[in-house]
Amino acid sequence: MGCYVLGAFALTYRLWADPAGQMVAGNAGDINLFSWFMRDVATAVSHGHLPALVTTGLNAPQGINLMWNTSELLPGVVLAPVTLLAGPQTSLNVLLTVGFAGSAASLFLVLRRWDVSVIPAAIGGAVYGFSPALITSGIGHFQLEFAVLPPLIIHMVLRLVTGRGHALRTGLYLGLLTAAQVTDLVQRQDEGVHAAATVGLRVPTWAAAPPGRPDPELAGTINLIVALPVPLTDAALVNAVATATEAKVQAVLDAGFAGTGTATDAICVAAPAHIQDREEEFAGPRSVWGARIARAVHAAVQAGAAGYAATLNGRMQ
Repeated sequence: MGCYVLGAFALTYRLWADPAGQMVAGNAGDINLFSWFMRDVATAVSHGHLPALVTTGLNAPQGINLMWNTSELLPGVVLAPVTLLAGPQTSLNVLLTVGFAGSAASLFLVLRRWDVSVIPAAIGGAVYGFSPALITSGIGHFQLEFAVLPPLIIHMVLRLVTGRGHALRTGLYLGLLTAAQVTDLVQRQDEGVHAAATVGLRVPTWAAAPPGRPDPELAGTINLIVALPVPLTDAALVNAVATATEAKVQAVLDAGFAGTGTATDAICVAAPAHIQDREEEFAGPRSVWGARIARAVHAAVQAGAAGYAATLNGRMQ
């Protein structure tokens, strides 16, 4: 754990020379928006009430729905004392630093609970917590960089689908974790398949882009996790990833975005451990479980893309 903390400070140490005045370069617009969100939540807490879910403080006079925006309500409440004492930028720098170390520690603990030995679990936590996806998201996309909860959510989902946990208690924990992550995560289910997606489409792109096209400078990605209650063969797992990718592309196009996704999209398919003679051999879009994967993924990504489009429209008005 200490190594994760040291790694997080190694990435953010320049910010701590003046935490109230320093920010990560490259995305001042979004960082200023998050700063406004943190101050808004802290002001509400200082007056003894929960933050509003709709505000006219932005996009006046129409206002905006904070539940359709990356308002980070829970971190804002937790860090309200820091915001009130040291300013919103200090809180964002705390959130950024804790996001790296906490995300790594979260996956490490989950892997240990699933009987992964210490060294592989530590490596897995480091790869996750300090991955290019999180480092890139640290440029003003705090809702994606603070990825502490997704491993815990996956852990609870797997406990449910594998029967390793008490159904009611595990379900309650899963509900609490999902509620805590509600501004980031869109979830859909279809006959036993659970799909969870975070959708950012600031710079949609085509998979077969012309050669020489520069990489987008702005961050944005689609992260997708699919959990099944049945074991799959290795070939069916590959099939499932392909099916989920096809459904993601269909959802992006149906939502009105010109592209197949972004250049940094990630998909994870989770299924119970192999049980001989009980593994599903097919997961294409017309197989039983593949069709369920496709419908769940399409619904999750399309809903997330619609929410992202509404957020962009709100910022441009």
